[in-house]
Amino acid sequence: MAVGHLLAEVMYQLSMPWVTSGDPAQAAIEKNPMLAALLPQLQKAHAAIEAVLGQEDANQQALSQQEAEIDNKHDTMVRGIYGSLTMLAVLSPQKDELLSLRNWLFPEGLLHTQKSYRGEAGHAALVASHLDAIMEARLRAVSLHDQNLFDLVQQWFAAAKQLGDLEDERARLAAASSTASEVRAARACWARTVNLFVANAAAADLDAETDTLLFSALRAAERAAATRARPHPAPAPAPQPQA
Repeated sequence: MAVGHLLAEVMYQLSMPWVTSGDPAQAAIEKNPMLAALLPQLQKAHAAIEAVLGQEDANQQALSQQEAEIDNKHDTMVRGIYGSLTMLAVLSPQKDELLSLRNWLFPEGLLHTQKSYRGEAGHAALVASHLDAIMEARLRAVSLHDQNLFDLVQQWFAAAKQLGDLEDERARLAAASSTASEVRAARACWARTVNLFVANAAAADLDAETDTLLFSALRAAERAAATRARPHPAPAPAPQPQA
């Protein structure tokens, strides 16, 4: 289980039940000698993550807020464009044309709203790089109230580019931060400890109820992180006009 790329905040939330006295998760750990032996290491790793939380400076906090606002705009544009083309296709004799445009823009459907900020920016940039004069004319031909589809796609591109620019700025701030290495070290320690914990649990042959209690949240977080981080596919060739 690859847990090293989880955010520190997520790591903290996941290990909290394991190290909290009186929590059913910790009680289950203490009942199993193979898991109980790792409890001090889990507590140490959890404490290390707790120590680095909140160390973002004011500039990084402002970036986080700005990114959240821009991401909301990005996701609204994606859902609006995707949903509009879907609904228009229900009533239009050009159903196949509208759906092919929709799928060219968003080949993974609304999963595009669940990508990382960098993933959202990268996908939009990739689509923009394949947008030629013919495709622009095709998009402009689709009217959506007082705008056409090309106008809306340009707004989506702009929001995605802002996210990419903000991620670049975040990377520059992190590189200059004296606490960045501390955060990386704490996350690495947590990941090593949790991987060992998971391995010991597998060897301990836990019953299904205990396994779910201890690891269901971890597995869900890992699946969500993997979904957001997976590479975005190149857009399919531009659909041809319908005869």
